[in-house]
Amino acid sequence: MIERAVKSRLCSGCGTCAGICPTKALTMRYSYKNRTYTPSLNKSLCNRCTLCEKVCPGIAIQNASNDDKNIAKLGNFIKCYLGFANDKNIRHDATSGGIATALSLFLLKHEKFEGVIGTRMVEDGSLDTEPVLCKNSKDLQTIMGSKYFPSAINSIFSKITLKENGKIALLGLPCHVQGIAKAAMLHPLNKLSELVTIALLCGGMKGKQATEWVFKKFKIQPETMLKIATYRGDGFPGKMIIVTKNTPEPIRIKFLDFWDDYFTSWRPWRCSLCLERTGCLADISIGDAWLPELKDETEGVSVIIARTRKGVDLIDQAARAGFIKIAQADPRTIIRSQEGLWNDIEDEVKPVYVFEKKMHKKVPHYDFENDIQVNWKKIIKARKTLLKMSVNRMMSRSQFVYNAVRFLILCKNAVRHNQCLLFFVL
Repeated sequence: MIERAVKSRLCSGCGTCAGICPTKALTMRYSYKNRTYTPSLNKSLCNRCTLCEKVCPGIAIQNASNDDKNIAKLGNFIKCYLGFANDKNIRHDATSGGIATALSLFLLKHEKFEGVIGTRMVEDGSLDTEPVLCKNSKDLQTIMGSKYFPSAINSIFSKITLKENGKIALLGLPCHVQGIAKAAMLHPLNKLSELVTIALLCGGMKGKQATEWVFKKFKIQPETMLKIATYRGDGFPGKMIIVTKNTPEPIRIKFLDFWDDYFTSWRPWRCSLCLERTGCLADISIGDAWLPELKDETEGVSVIIARTRKGVDLIDQAARAGFIKIAQADPRTIIRSQEGLWNDIEDEVKPVYVFEKKMHKKVPHYDFENDIQVNWKKIIKARKTLLKMSVNRMMSRSQFVYNAVRFLILCKNAVRHNQCLLFFVL
């Protein structure tokens, strides 16, 4: 049962199991322990069909790569592009060029899609997300911009009624796309005539506690919050925009100001084992264009990977219809734009994965897992990084621990400084 994935910390919180459960025995709830949403089982409703395990991307990942060195990183693709939304407001308010929003709008207006599934922050003053089926441009505005927060997007399939032979799109992370790809092969989604999946390149999700740290760091009282409009809007690289009761204007925090070691330390454990960061099973994958030649670009540019013929056709049609502006790009440019992501996989994820497997711990299954080779030097370094992240989490939750560790660091630096002075004196 899916409970095994939760107990072994392999649950990614995608919500697929809850979305396709035929008896609706599963409900997604946030788990502070796992730092993501996890399924809660109502045993009285469960018929033990094991469908939940079959669709779980936390337990096993399907791979779509081969021996080509570019495809080994990006996954299978047909074309790559750089692009942005033609609508200046969308480009400015969304993240990295607004391609995801512009494409979604194109699907709704020109392709007669029933809706686009995405995630938004709950507007009740709480720190939670909820999936939503967007049916118009107003709905799309609520999901626009990055959410550095867990989301059980796929759970929405248990709450919506889809038209027979309808068309919908899913906008989510690679784990959401993996889950829905598995579910699409089963009965619950067979009624759809077309399902388009758009994946966002992922560096690892951040638990609710990461946002709580931002509030603490910038002295924002959580009880005054009305909603978090976005984690990255208002140009590139963007700002976190928080609407509160106490200020007439939203609080705006620059991305590089809140993105620190304490914030990123709240990554769920399953993300520390994730080797599928690009949405290799999606029709289209989209990410930030972190390129040196675009460092002065303040409105944002997206990298776009069209993986299927359907994906290529949609991008070309959206460009011809004036929703987006694109230029074909070399795959090496796309790879170069994600150096931080590749470094994370090579220096942290692979060593952690290999170590856990050697220790006979529960790890997700990958088709290529036997080809993963790392040395013990990298493994030791990765374990040190995990330890540092654990300390950072304790520091961000306890002012006493934070002050104590900062004091020790200052003492250590002072000793080093004195040693250097002593060396020069002698």
